[in-house]
Amino acid sequence: MKQNSFIITILALFTSFSTLFCCALPIILVFFGLGAVSSSLISNFSLITILAEHSAYLFIGALLLLGFSGYLLFVRPNSCPIDPKYAKICLSSKKFSKIIWLVSVIILIIAIFFKYILILLI
Repeated sequence: MKQNSFIITILALFTSFSTLFCCALPIILVFFGLGAVSSSLISNFSLITILAEHSAYLFIGALLLLGFSGYLLFVRPNSCPIDPKYAKICLSSKKFSKIIWLVSVIILIIAIFFKYILILLI
């Protein structure tokens, strides 16, 4: 189960990063007056438009993965082995997983802010 929670945490990081890349980055660039850079980025990386077309599914998937990985990390944490060598490795991997999860949550919050909230405020 430990390996599964780490894989889910990594998937949550990549989905939240993809929401930032597809949806928030172009909006941030245009917001700061860098529309030409945004246009160039979109024309050179056509995957951005594909991701942006399905951004709702991307956000839902990222939220579900982050929720499930948060559940596995905080609500149902796994116990570490008794052997000191393996216990140290286990504790450091738990700490690393929590850092990855927190970074993913921050990235997703930034993406949601620029994709949905800032548009309403402007």
